[in-house]
Amino acid sequence: MIKNIVFDLGNVLVTFKPETFLMDLFHDDELVEALYSFLFVEHNYWNRYDQGILSAKDIINSSMKYKKEIELVMKSWVNYVNPVESSIDVLNQYKDQYNLYILSNIPEDCYRYLMDHHRLDKYVKGGVYSYAEKRIKPDLEIFKTLLNRYDLQAEETLFIDDHIDNIQAASQLGFDTIHLTDISQLKYRIEEKL
Repeated sequence: MIKNIVFDLGNVLVTFKPETFLMDLFHDDELVEALYSFLFVEHNYWNRYDQGILSAKDIINSSMKYKKEIELVMKSWVNYVNPVESSIDVLNQYKDQYNLYILSNIPEDCYRYLMDHHRLDKYVKGGVYSYAEKRIKPDLEIFKTLLNRYDLQAEETLFIDDHIDNIQAASQLGFDTIHLTDISQLKYRIEEKL
C-alpha cells in the first residue's frame, strides 16, 4: 500500500526546458545549440552544478568563447523555472492523505528561488536535494538518503520523475514508479497507481 509520494521537481512540479529559455534569451538556433552543448553535454557542467560541485560563477569563468552569454544564462535561468498549476493542485489534493516529499537534482540557487518565491516546501514533509548531498540521481545513494532520513519503506513509496534512468534506479530499490513524460498527465497517472 502506498503511503508516500516522492516528486521530482523539473518537468514534474515545475518547468525546466533549457532549450526554451536559451532560445528566449538569444533567438539564435546556432548559438542555442552551442550553449546547450557547452552547458549540458560536452563538459557535464550542469550535472556538477546540480551536485553543488560547481557554482554559477565557476561555470561563467570556465567559458572564454561564450562568457557574456553564459553569464546571462546563469543570472536569469531560474526565472524560467516556475510551478505548474496543475501539479500544485495535485500536491494540494494529496498532502493530507499521503506523506509527500521532493527528491530533486537542483542547484542551490534554484532551490532557494523556488522556496523563497513559491514556497513549495509548504506542501511536503521534507526533501532531499542534490546540491546539499553532493550526489545526483540516478545515484542509488541519494534515494537511500531519502529513505533513511524520513524512515520510509521503498515498497510503500511512489516515485515520480521525467527521466527514465532515475525511474530505473528507484525501481532497483523497490519503489513504485511513474515515468512522467507529459506533465499535464500527472494527476491521471497518480490516480492509476493509488
